[in-house]
Amino acid sequence: MLPAGKYALGPVHAGHQGDRLSVRTTRAGIGAKVGHDLVIDAAEWSATVTIEDTVTIGATGTVVSATIAVASLFVAEAHGGVKPMSKADRKSTEKNMRGVLKPAAFPSIDFTSTSVDVRDGILDVRGEVALLGLSRPVAMSGSVSETGVVQMKTVMTQSHWGIVPFSAFLGALRLADDVTVEVSGALTPISPE
Repeated sequence: MLPAGKYALGPVHAGHQGDRLSVRTTRAGIGAKVGHDLVIDAAEWSATVTIEDTVTIGATGTVVSATIAVASLFVAEAHGGVKPMSKADRKSTEKNMRGVLKPAAFPSIDFTSTSVDVRDGILDVRGEVALLGLSRPVAMSGSVSETGVVQMKTVMTQSHWGIVPFSAFLGALRLADDVTVEVSGALTPISPE
C-alpha cells in the first residue's frame, strides 16, 4: 500500500486537473420523462489523506478530509428528457442550485472521516459531511490501487440536510431525494514544508 505521509486529491492541487467529484441526480414523479438526470461537477475541490501507519491504509491514524467550493458547482451533463437541456435551462438550474445551497452563507461543503478501512484494495470511509450548517454521517465505499488511484461512491439523502428536492408541475416532476456522489483521481504525495 501507500507509505505513511500526506496525500492530495482534487483539481486545486497541481497535476490533479483530471480528478473528478460529481453529484448525480435522478428524476422522480409521473412527469419524470420531461426532466433530465444531471451530473453536477465541482470545479474547485480538495481532499487530503493522511496516513500515519507505514504498512496499510486503514490502520489507526488514517484521516481523510475534503472541501468543496459550493460556488464552483456546475451542470456538466444532462441525460434524458423530452429534449436536450438548453443553455438557458442549464443556467436556470445552476441559479436554482445556488439558491438552495446558499454559497454566500455556506461557501463550502466539508467532509471529515471518522474511520478509514482498506482490505484488499476495497476502501470504506465513514465520516461527517457539513452542508448548510448541518453535519450528518456518510459512508463511502470504493477502491484504491497500489499506486493510489481512488474511486469512491456514496448515496446522500438531500432532506437529511434540510434540502427540499426541486419539483415542478405541482410535484409531477421532481428530483429524487437521494443523490449519488462519486470521487475519482490519483493520490499524490504532498511534500513536507
